Amino acid sequence: MDVIVLSGGFDPVHDGHISMFKEAAQKYDYVIVGLNSDDWLTRKKGRAFMTYDVRKAILQSIEYIDEVIGMNDEDGTCCDVLEYALSTHTNVSFGNGGDRAEGNFPELDYCNQNDIQIDDTLGGSSKLNSSSEILAQWSFQLSKRDWGLWKVLADYKTVKVKELIVNPHSELSWQSHENRNELWFIRQGTATIYYSSDDEGKDVFVTTKKPTQTMSIPQRKWHQLVNETDELVSVIEIQFGTDCNESDILRAVRPAGDYLPS
Repeated sequence: MDVIVLSGGFDPVHDGHISMFKEAAQKYDYVIVGLNSDDWLTRKKGRAFMTYDVRKAILQSIEYIDEVIGMNDEDGTCCDVLEYALSTHTNVSFGNGGDRAEGNFPELDYCNQNDIQIDDTLGGSSKLNSSSEILAQWSFQLSKRDWGLWKVLADYKTVKVKELIVNPHSELSWQSHENRNELWFIRQGTATIYYSSDDEGKDVFVTTKKPTQTMSIPQRKWHQLVNETDELVSVIEIQFGTDCNESDILRAVRPAGDYLPS
């Protein structure tokens, strides 16, 4: 009997996992899944999204899986599950999908010492999804726009932290805010920022900011974020004031280029 051992936190299970399980069931006679503990997930990403019992119940309900084994993962490996598989079967392989290629297994030495074959092809050569990315997208408020997208990283009512991702050769509107200030930190790319020195937006200036540089946008001052390059621009925006809602935006058409310095 050919046996395959798979392992992971599966927090939550996604389509990439299902693809891996299905292919494993087609290729091997028996599929064993080693399941990481809640403590392991806490060490990896701060906390578990679903408890061990819930994750185990979900895995046990998947038709492609024959057996689910809890791991003693204090050392970060599933060698105890591999040892269990060897105690009951002779032809044992160890596999994972996506980014777990040969050489990226902490269990590699154990497998070599015990004649366990490594199968890193299950589920395709690239990750179809990521549990961490799924949770991140669920946690952050993400809104797509014609110019790119923004997502809320933290919201404390009078303080909000956002990331603005601006597509190449795209621009946000010429705008101002009545009740909040903004501080922009350029995380990636080169940002072109048009801004006004007066509340009416008549005197317009332009500056270019590169990664790790900042720009302060006081309330009632008109401004516009523009990406004039071929690469993405990422800006971490910190809003602070009495109103950090999307409704606190005044938009207008930027004054003609005659106002810009030559």
